[in-house]
Amino acid sequence: MGGGPANVHCAARYLYGEAIVEESRSPGNAAAGLFLYAFDRQRRQWSIYWMNAKTGQLDPPLIGAFAAGRGEFYGEDHDCSRAIRVRVLWSTSHRDHARWEQAFSYDNQAWETNWVSDFTRSAQPRACSADLRPAAG
Repeated sequence: MGGGPANVHCAARYLYGEAIVEESRSPGNAAAGLFLYAFDRQRRQWSIYWMNAKTGQLDPPLIGAFAAGRGEFYGEDHDCSRAIRVRVLWSTSHRDHARWEQAFSYDNQAWETNWVSDFTRSAQPRACSADLRPAAG
């Protein structure tokens, strides 16, 4: 884990905290996409959607819940043309630090972690962008 530039994330809450939109940008400030978190009051579960900035399409949702500083979310997707299960784990070790881990399962038994992101709250929050068009180039 080096000293290179980090991805930038900015989140805003809506509907009394039952919807969250998180903007994701690359280290070069190019738009990567959006996460949309939507809370289902009746089921007491969150659905997490990813919208890719290049395609404008929403991936299938991951559904789960948070408890005691940990969130577990599961859903169906495809890796190329192969059907997979996706798991995302959120964990917090401190008020200003969180970890996000994504894993795929091809057999619904073994999990292969393929992405880990560590988040630190900025001392100087930046405003969320109103424009997520891909950077020119």
